[in-house]
Amino acid sequence: MDWRGLGPLEVVFDDGGLAVVPRRERALVAVLLVSAWSPVSRDAVARALWDDRPPADIAAQLRVCLCRARSALGPAGRCLTARQGAYLADPVAEDLDLARFRELRASADRLARTGALRQASLALREALACSRDPPLADLPDTQAAQRAAIIA
Repeated sequence: MDWRGLGPLEVVFDDGGLAVVPRRERALVAVLLVSAWSPVSRDAVARALWDDRPPADIAAQLRVCLCRARSALGPAGRCLTARQGAYLADPVAEDLDLARFRELRASADRLARTGALRQASLALREALACSRDPPLADLPDTQAAQRAAIIA
């Protein structure tokens, strides 16, 4: 499984096939992957998906959206859960491009501090290769500041 959020959301199955996830559900998955392994409140998810125009019954719409996302992802959808008014993505760390990016960037920083500039450069290039422009493309345009903060 390969979760790719550093660009338009792509979920690549082990056999190389791509999950077909509807637009709003892609945004939900992207929001949860940005905060992978940490619960995201119902209100934060609703703001990310609907900005200033939430539906009348946010809780019901989010349940439907989560159900559709999980269905589109097949067995991989099990890593998306809802509990006590919060939502969570719990992918395997090695399968998430954002986690790989952050680890490689941290490695590049450590190597640069020790003077291993060639290795730092290689690690940084590998980190940058994780990203497909624009990063987090499935977040609504109103989330541009959040995009910048996540990658930084």
